[in-house]
Amino acid sequence: MVCAVGVLLTTVGSLAVTSQLLDGGAAGAGAQAAAPAPAPAPAPPAPVVPLDGPPGLRSDWTPVFVDEFDGPVIDASKWRSNRYGGETNDGAFNPEIEDAYYSPGNVSVVDGTAALTIQPDPRTVDGVEYTHSSGCMTTQGNFLAQDGDYIEARIWIPIGDGLWPAFWTVPDDRWPPEIDIMEYFDTSILRPPAFVYHFPGPVGMRGEHSIQPYGDAAVDYRDSWHTYGLLRTQGRVVPYLDGVAYPEAGVSAGVDDLPQFLTLNLAMYTDRAPTPGTQMRIDWVRVWRPS
Repeated sequence: MVCAVGVLLTTVGSLAVTSQLLDGGAAGAGAQAAAPAPAPAPAPPAPVVPLDGPPGLRSDWTPVFVDEFDGPVIDASKWRSNRYGGETNDGAFNPEIEDAYYSPGNVSVVDGTAALTIQPDPRTVDGVEYTHSSGCMTTQGNFLAQDGDYIEARIWIPIGDGLWPAFWTVPDDRWPPEIDIMEYFDTSILRPPAFVYHFPGPVGMRGEHSIQPYGDAAVDYRDSWHTYGLLRTQGRVVPYLDGVAYPEAGVSAGVDDLPQFLTLNLAMYTDRAPTPGTQMRIDWVRVWRPS
């Protein structure tokens, strides 16, 4: 989500994976912004998924972080409701190409799910003018996933003009590395998720595993509930989608083993107009560790 990934939308049209990413042959980043849609329909209840171990993996796993969002508000012992904590408004991760800042008021619990809401709310934050506010939640300061853990979240991804939702991890004290478990670079255009890994290293030697779409190419994963997962162990990272591993989209060598916190956020590209009140929903977040 951070830094170099931000420029990917402007170049996605030239990538070999474009034909897999585009929805029905829609144009890439050069497409004109879509007209605002009617008010977004609420996400239906997510199917119940029992807490009985990661699907598709061996059974001897222990849950070390679980949030089912059953309470009336976000659990502050597990999450920050913005980038840096407290009740302040925080700027975008990539302010040069994003037009929504993050406000704690845009993170809530709705019908047993966490809701990240984007809406028109012009404001200057950290010297940058934004047209919208949105939601971001992180476990920084509360929980760090370890190498060897399996991370998963059941998420509703909304379709919206210029929306850039993401589920990712990063260490507490440095960047890179960064593991983008799931990103959608404009959900009005792209229908499968993408995986990106930012390699650590000295300045000038850093790199990234380029956008790798994963999932069933025949499925539109937007406006529906799906489980996005990550297995990071023994020098490799593998994304999962609905319990199915996609090793061809992952990285099999040179992966860091640093503890990392979790982030879920709903960003928006500049000069776009998603329907006010559009929400990214999270039914639950679980992290498993081998017993």
